[in-house]
Amino acid sequence: MANKVKGEQLSSVAGPLTSSELNDFVSGAADFAFEMSVLRELRAVGFECSHSGTYVDPVTNKIRQFDIRAVRGVGERRLAMAVECKNLRTAAPVMVMASPRTAAEAVLDVVRVTTGLFIIERTRADEFGLGIYDRGDMVGRKVEQVQRSSSGALTSLGDEEVFVKQTQAINSGHELIRRALFEDRSRAQVHTVIPVVVVPGGTLWQVDYSDDGQVLTPPRPVTRSSLYVGHSWSYEIMGYGEAVRYQLSHLELVTPEALGEVPGRYFGTTQRIGP
Repeated sequence: MANKVKGEQLSSVAGPLTSSELNDFVSGAADFAFEMSVLRELRAVGFECSHSGTYVDPVTNKIRQFDIRAVRGVGERRLAMAVECKNLRTAAPVMVMASPRTAAEAVLDVVRVTTGLFIIERTRADEFGLGIYDRGDMVGRKVEQVQRSSSGALTSLGDEEVFVKQTQAINSGHELIRRALFEDRSRAQVHTVIPVVVVPGGTLWQVDYSDDGQVLTPPRPVTRSSLYVGHSWSYEIMGYGEAVRYQLSHLELVTPEALGEVPGRYFGTTQRIGP
């Protein structure tokens, strides 16, 4: 009886959906449209992409869905990016608070594979020839969403919306690292994994601070900001006395037009995405 009443209530209130209503719904599904546009841009610069697959979350052990995984190889170098998309609005942009990167933070982990063997190396990014995470460059420490309240005052929404996507990208990266460790040891390769969160143009801002907390550069719109995360994943390898660890030192927070900067620096090119 309860199910029957519930069905009757839905029918009387909503009625059958029409083609026009469903078309309006699809045209307003901007979140998925944004995700598809990011996928298109990644493929345009040579990435092989997996879209909306599943993985087992290494923390909760639950099945999760990732947005995009993008892999590209040039010579012996291979870059894998765990990409999550967040369709923010310009009325509630994300603000990155940044300060100079220390020497200890100016690192990049790589998996160096030789025939049948591998080693995880923690390299200084400048020594690896990247110029991607250099000492002294500004690096994000904290993010907040900002919006105007009903009274007109600016207020913080915190970091929850963006932080969820950061966490998903980092957790998705766990499997990409595992693949670098265990798959295709038939030839020499150097693997790097970088988590990425993509937001629309006009929704990413950054303010730079000195080490003593003084504002060096006021808030301004940017297309790319590197966040220091320093998160390590460990893996049990048969024959090793202890677990091996790979550190995701940074997460990239970018707009679509800057997606090409990360592989551009890693592969030593200046190729960018966009017109």
